Amino acid sequence: MNPSPSLLLRASSNHGVAVRLAGLGLALQLLPGCVVEEVHRHPRPATVVVAPPPAAVRVTIVRQAPPPLRVEVVVGRERPSQRHVWVEGYWVWREGRHVWTGGHWELPPREHVVWVAPRWEVRGGGYEFVAGVWLDGPRPAMRTEVVVIRVAPPALRKEIIIEHERPSPRHVRIVGFWRHDGHAYVWVAGRWELPPRGKTVWVEPRWEVRGGTHVFIEGIWR
Repeated sequence: MNPSPSLLLRASSNHGVAVRLAGLGLALQLLPGCVVEEVHRHPRPATVVVAPPPAAVRVTIVRQAPPPLRVEVVVGRERPSQRHVWVEGYWVWREGRHVWTGGHWELPPREHVVWVAPRWEVRGGGYEFVAGVWLDGPRPAMRTEVVVIRVAPPALRKEIIIEHERPSPRHVRIVGFWRHDGHAYVWVAGRWELPPRGKTVWVEPRWEVRGGTHVFIEGIWR
């Protein structure tokens, strides 16, 4: 059975009525020989996501060698927190010359990471700058105060210890030592000191030679 021509004429002349009468379209499709085509007047455009290009790795290669690293005095009591790590100063290349970037305390991005300092490597007759990076790994405990100096400290002074001046049997003798204030070595005289609660052994401060420099290790109670 074919639909009436008048019905098809009215349906084709008014698309809005044809859409609203979806039930009628379904009924026509069930009739033999009838085909109902669904028409989208305003098709929705497909969404296209364009991923940003990967960030380029900047490589700095110069012909001029960087100057020697500057001597920096690191004062542990200025450390913002126990989690902060000292990032040593280094030379960077800016506007055609080497520029010094001073050291600073920095908070690691996550737990159990170590800071690998930036450096300059010789590559093909030039000098390539390798940026510093945080890497996973154990981090050594930070002393109370650390100072790095290129000039060796003087010999320790001789001190006379008078035992009867000891305030009490619990007091421990702190031997004198050389400290650097950023300009020159300063002698810190020995003294008697009462150990803090739960501590009994005093580990004396000392200077250690590391890579041509002298590193001051602050004394601690254990």
